[in-house]
Amino acid sequence: MQKLENKKKVFALVVLFGFETKNFFGSGLYEKLAKEHKVVIFKRDFPTENFAEYIEKYNLDVVELDKSKLSKKRLKSEDIFLASRRAKQRINNIENFNYFKSDREQKKLDYILGNSIVSKSIGLFTKYKIDKYYYSDYLVKLYNQYEVTDLIIAGYSSSESISLSTTAQKSNRKVHLVVNSWKDFYVNDLIPFKPSNTFVWSDKMKEQLLSSNTHIEKNRVIVSGNPSFDRFFEYEPVHVKEYYAEKYNFDVQRPLILYSMISPKAYTDEKESIELINKSLIKLYPDETKRPVILLRRNPIDETIADEKYFSGNNVKYADNYFEASYTNAVFVQLEEGEIEWMDLLFHADININVASTVTLESLMMNTPVINIEFDKSGNKNAELARYAEAPFYIPLNNKVDVSVTSTLNNCMKTIENYLNNNIEVADVHQILSYFDGQAANRVKKSISNV
Repeated sequence: MQKLENKKKVFALVVLFGFETKNFFGSGLYEKLAKEHKVVIFKRDFPTENFAEYIEKYNLDVVELDKSKLSKKRLKSEDIFLASRRAKQRINNIENFNYFKSDREQKKLDYILGNSIVSKSIGLFTKYKIDKYYYSDYLVKLYNQYEVTDLIIAGYSSSESISLSTTAQKSNRKVHLVVNSWKDFYVNDLIPFKPSNTFVWSDKMKEQLLSSNTHIEKNRVIVSGNPSFDRFFEYEPVHVKEYYAEKYNFDVQRPLILYSMISPKAYTDEKESIELINKSLIKLYPDETKRPVILLRRNPIDETIADEKYFSGNNVKYADNYFEASYTNAVFVQLEEGEIEWMDLLFHADININVASTVTLESLMMNTPVINIEFDKSGNKNAELARYAEAPFYIPLNNKVDVSVTSTLNNCMKTIENYLNNNIEVADVHQILSYFDGQAANRVKKSISNV
């Protein structure tokens, strides 16, 4: 039998939840690979109409993965090991982050679970169990059937990702991991297998990854930049501002505040905060022709109904939501048309307002200043909202003239006036990204093609 390393490369790009479309298609990575290699898409069998557009546009060869054979219940030892790692972080005053709740206060059990000897023992046992438990004969048959030599994944902590990656490695295939987002990395920085290559955003992220994953060799972690940000580099809008003014029924001469909303699963009362800002704008700008309009872009995983009538005046508009999102099916797929509109709106906006998130980076890439809000419907600081800006990955963005974290409604309104009345210079993003030049996907492609 011909050895895999001597065969012509066949890449399997893994789409488990839908967010991977930005990494693989929005970045151009798929097209770059497909020019020189055979590429198949390993897709979890979630129901989706949106992804059908990607299949048609790129003429994708899609392998539907049987969820019943792919998904496995998490090992109890995995949960214990993750709890041990977080306990160790709290003991050593290393801040962790949880998207849905605060998890920073020390607990009595931390001094047991976080003990170095205990943590190391749990880790060794868990990694041993993972190698055996997640191996799948079903996946080996698929890998053989499609002659897969290389697997590319954008996430690493789901049971599906672990099974796909562990099985690929144990069957002598290479696994290439592209770190997708801040939250993936900082909520759980444990990579429970040993990727052939791990592609990270920056030198700092590489340093942190290696310090928390001692089983990964230094030369296997490559600073490439984030491929999903390539499309933001020197972006030219597809549609002019007038197009969106007509579409969403506002005067094109009015300043535009693009408000990107948080998931209601994480925070339920955001509309009340937006209405506070809206009422303050109405009071501050009695002349409607000069008043900033607020255009809301719902969170990708927001399944609620948009209701413009909730807000006072005719000042708040909802942008279309091009996402197909479902917590039940664990699927979040945005149409490419929606991604274009998102980037256009960021480009045309005078200000972006959000609860601290990756959106801040995307705004800065479009030279749009950002206001992060930490206040709730009372107009005062809310601890649940404040923890997002206090997350460890957000520290480099604090105390910048183009990113203002506002803890009260009054501070927010002052910042809006400042941004609208002064020419705020937006700095580059190299304090977060070692590379922002539109070439991250090329770096990834070059590295995995030559391995």
